[in-house]
Order: sequence, then C-alpha cells, then structure tokens
Amino acid sequence: MKRAIILIAILATAAQGQTRNARSEVAMPAPGSTGTVTLSLAEYNRLTELAARKPKTGEAAPLPFVMSSAVFKLRVVDQSLTGEIDFAGSVLEKGSVKVPLTRGLTILEARQANSPLPLLLEGATQTAILNGPAPFALSVSVASPLTVEAGRASFTLPVPIASASLLTLDLPGNHANVRVEPGLVTSRTTANGHTIVEATLEPGKPARVWWTTREIAAPVAQPARRVVAAAVLAEVDRPALVLAHVGDDAVEQAARVAVGGLDEQRHLAARARRRRRQGAADPAPVDRLRPSPRAPPHGRSPGQKPIG
Repeated sequence: MKRAIILIAILATAAQGQTRNARSEVAMPAPGSTGTVTLSLAEYNRLTELAARKPKTGEAAPLPFVMSSAVFKLRVVDQSLTGEIDFAGSVLEKGSVKVPLTRGLTILEARQANSPLPLLLEGATQTAILNGPAPFALSVSVASPLTVEAGRASFTLPVPIASASLLTLDLPGNHANVRVEPGLVTSRTTANGHTIVEATLEPGKPARVWWTTREIAAPVAQPARRVVAAAVLAEVDRPALVLAHVGDDAVEQAARVAVGGLDEQRHLAARARRRRRQGAADPAPVDRLRPSPRAPPHGRSPGQKPIG
C-alpha cells in the first residue's frame, strides 16, 4: 500500500513539472522570417570578441611642443648687442602650452603673426603661452651688453633645443678671427666696413661668441722732470741766448751771455752733461757764466777789460 502511494506522488510531481516547462517555452521564429539574421558560428564568435573589447582612448602626444628652428639675427653697436630671434615650431598638445624661449637676454618686444605676444617670466626664463595643437612662428627683439676684456669682446647666447639653430652676426670693422664655441662658422664676409658672420649653433648648449679688438691705451701721465741744460743758440760775433734752466714745461731762468768761441761752447755743453748725469736740480747761476774775452759782451766797448 505504501508503495502505491509513493508511486502516485512521484507521478503527480513529474506531471506538474512538465506542465510548467511547457508554459515557459517561447516559440522561436521560423528561419528567414522578418527580424531574424542567420550567422555562421565563426562570425558569431568574432562579433562576441569585438563586443567584449574595451574602446581605446586617444594617445597623448609624446611632447607638449616641438621647436623646429631658432634663427639669431644680431648686430654689435658700440658695446651692446641688439637684434631679433625668430622661433618656429608646433604645439602638439591640446589647450594652452608653455613654450620656453630664452634666458639671459633682455626682451624688448615679442610678436606672433604681427600681433603683440605676452610673455611669462619663470625664474630667469622667458616663456610664451601658446594654444594647440597648431604650428607657431614667433619673433623676439632682444638686447644685451658685451663683455669687454683685454683685447677681446664677447657675449653668450642661450641656444634653445631646436632642430636647427643659426646665427647671423654683423660686426663693425674687419674681423677675421671671430670664434663661436661651441658651433661652426660657415661664412665670413667683409663689406662697407662691416664683417658678416654666419654660424651653426649646437642646440641646447650656450654658445660663446668672441673676437679680438684693438684698444687704444689711455695716455699715462709722466712725472715732471727737471732738466738742466745749457744750449748755445748763437755763435761768434753776436750775443747768444743760453737756456739755463727748464723745468715743469716752463722756462724758469734765461740769461743773455756773450759766447766768443768754440772752446767755450764745448765747456758749457760738457758742464750741462755732467749735471744731467749727476741729477743736479739747480743749474749754476747765470751771473757766474763769464763771457769769452774774445767777444765783447753786450753793452761794453771792445777795449774794456772783463771784470773778475
């Protein structure tokens, strides 16, 4: 009896489960009907893989900007350096990007597409703020003093990291020994009293440009010297002017004596030489210089004897 009851319960449960399954089944549309697509297994698997992949985001630029060239057009005026620097490149990132331009030079004006360009000073570096992605071309007017040493003038250029950095320098005068370190001078011409130098600079390294100059030394004041001399300006038969004492660029004492012969001229010259060698400061008084008896002194008759 128990077995019969258990069997009846099992059959009833199975019948109820089949009824539920029959109700939950959904009728599948027939192949080829409207709203259906027939795919192969390989195509189905490919579409499933594509759906599982995550979309790729846009790759960022490797650098915010790239500078393609920097051209220095400079000239020397007196002891100053003036000129322009032309920058060209491209901004790679989207939005505003800081582009460092130069340092150590005085910026007089900056322009982009014939319009004023504001610059930002960060430390000692002048920086431009540009929008990208887009190419750019800038022109900057600069000035700097020269460094003048003994027989040499020089200046230093901060060279940016650019694909090409070129220098054109206008120097007054004829200079055949202009040096660029580091760098390579590619051309040197002289015309109309000016020397034009063209050079290629090494990117990213400061370039020192120097050349020799001719300096005119200032006159050095010489200490005043006291010279003792006796010079005969006239010879026999007429009075002579003897310069007895010359010092500090002025005649301090002069006397007129009569000189009558060659012997006395030699005597006066020898005594002057002795005094110069001995460094005597004061000459012999003029009144002690006696004229020769052969030549009558001025203001005395020929027959009168000399005193003394």
